[in-house]
Amino acid sequence: MIVKGMLRFLAGLCASLLLAGCARTQPEAPGKSAPGAVELRTASVFGGSDPSAMDYQELIAKFMEKYPGVKVLDESSLSDESWKGKVLGDFASGNEPDVLFYFTGTDARAIIAKNKVVSLEEIRKEYPDYGGNLKPSAMEYMVEPNGKSYALPVRGIWEGLYCNRDLFEQHGIALPTDWTTFQAAVQGFSGSGIIPVAVSLSDVPHYWIENLILSAGGAREHAFEPVPGGGAQQYPDSWSEALIVLRSLYEKGAFAPDAAAITNAAAWQSFTRKEAAMILEGSWFLEGVEDQENTTVLPFPAMGESKGAGEAVSGYSMGFYITRRGWDNPEKRQAAINFVREMTSDESVAVFARVAGSPAARVDLPRGLTPLAAAGFKLSESIERPVMPVDSRLTKRAWDKLYSSIPGIVSGSLGIDGVLSQVADLNE
Repeated sequence: MIVKGMLRFLAGLCASLLLAGCARTQPEAPGKSAPGAVELRTASVFGGSDPSAMDYQELIAKFMEKYPGVKVLDESSLSDESWKGKVLGDFASGNEPDVLFYFTGTDARAIIAKNKVVSLEEIRKEYPDYGGNLKPSAMEYMVEPNGKSYALPVRGIWEGLYCNRDLFEQHGIALPTDWTTFQAAVQGFSGSGIIPVAVSLSDVPHYWIENLILSAGGAREHAFEPVPGGGAQQYPDSWSEALIVLRSLYEKGAFAPDAAAITNAAAWQSFTRKEAAMILEGSWFLEGVEDQENTTVLPFPAMGESKGAGEAVSGYSMGFYITRRGWDNPEKRQAAINFVREMTSDESVAVFARVAGSPAARVDLPRGLTPLAAAGFKLSESIERPVMPVDSRLTKRAWDKLYSSIPGIVSGSLGIDGVLSQVADLNE
């Protein structure tokens, strides 16, 4: 279920690019290589309107300059269900690439079970430093149910509180760096003609659910899986506390009066049009913000002491695989190793991090970043203990029940404990 968070990221990314109205055109990778070069087939999600598409093709071009004996035949495409189907279909028909940037978790289960990709354990017997530069916290997310890892990540997702800094300055309100200043900002903007926080509580209340739970209970209670069957241990107190706070914010005018009815796209527009001061969104949102100079993003503040420093909703759920097809080919094995090493080097990770997301290696601040992108990079570097979204641990029925109940919870027509008990009972 961990992939649900990533699919949400990809859906949000596509929407943000449409909002920005300036999707980048993907160039073709140069085909120059030495006569008789080894042909290395690759596939990834860095295609189409993905904001890293051009950077990825440039990295491929540099790789081919460094290794003129290798010709990369890249088949990148923006990820969607049809692309995933094609990838799995290629594996089933024996037409898989030699290197693949793909999902971990549930979506990789079939190719792992059929021994179609090579484990890091096997690779490191021959190349012990393979992926050694990547953060242990990022590599934790690559571990599959069988205890092995197969992919090397380059960037992950994070969630943060975006702020229209110019609105804060115009109204003499401090940026929300802790819970006290966040509450003061809500109070300061309410009644000023500016919506304190843009959100769609009916469409995508997801980020508020998980960030308030983390803020109230810390990483340990955020990671709790509700237990079906009744009893006091169905869910931690912090889960109900989080929803009580959400209801309180709604009652205090933190959100637009129609927040329980508007779409997420409408919420985005109210923020980007400077009609709202704040919005809680993910790293995918950053690219779609037009005013990169006067917008910033901050970690969501903690309500008390339960949330530790460096804890944030963040994670990694994609990475570079070497397929069995590429590994078992004596002519391609070294080329595949060199390619993945180049794509996951500190320098390349920094390139991928220029757009948004948590870099999988400890890298310096990339040059030429906008103020907003620099703030996003700073936020990602501050994350020491990433926790995946709540929906990555709930069954679909349980999650659907929780998020669809939010309008009723904030209006008071639904009881919080009753909803959470139903969520727990559905989590089986």
